[in-house]
Amino acid sequence: MPDATNPKPSPLAYLAARLAEPSTWATITAILAGFGVSLPPGAAQDITAVGTGLAGLLGIILREGANTTTGE
Repeated sequence: MPDATNPKPSPLAYLAARLAEPSTWATITAILAGFGVSLPPGAAQDITAVGTGLAGLLGIILREGANTTTGE
């Protein structure tokens, strides 16, 4: 984040960094649950199915390491 050339990150960069942390999403979920927001029946299963499908697709598309072209 901060470095010698840019000691203070922009608010957008700060927010993006916080949204990349799992604890931020856990806190957002807890706040929403505290306000009574919940998923409709069956939505959790749908979300899990879509997430599993996306994880499988990413497993096919993404490289495993830096040296995959050389076989090392």
